[in-house]
Amino acid sequence: MKRTRGFTLIELMITVAILSILASVALPSYQRYVDRSYRTQAQVLLQQMAQQLERRYSQTYRYGTDVSDKAPGDVVPPLSVDGMSGKMADRYSITVTISGSGRDFSLKATPKGAQADDVCGTLALVRDGGTTASGPGTGCWG
Repeated sequence: MKRTRGFTLIELMITVAILSILASVALPSYQRYVDRSYRTQAQVLLQQMAQQLERRYSQTYRYGTDVSDKAPGDVVPPLSVDGMSGKMADRYSITVTISGSGRDFSLKATPKGAQADDVCGTLALVRDGGTTASGPGTGCWG
């Protein structure tokens, strides 16, 4: 009797079914991981911007986003958004709000595009270090 080589249709269908089940579990997990990594990048960016504003406050005694917000003779670089390029810029928009005659600030990272459905929503960082997230997610800044 001659031995047949190859796969039967049943074996092939079982393999496809197993791969489909694995893919249906793995892809959503991967997407959550990607969203979380961009959220972490946005948090780091907000903290870096807060450091720039604090450095500016230590030099000019007020927060500001423009080079003209400096005392005569001070060398204050403009507020920069390093890291907001490529895919990060497609996923978050950053808002800087200066209030209280330049004595208070609020930074917000609003998700957009592929990040718009993020469970944490808009991330905010204020002058005293307080952090909030507008979405129903828990541990967004943890």
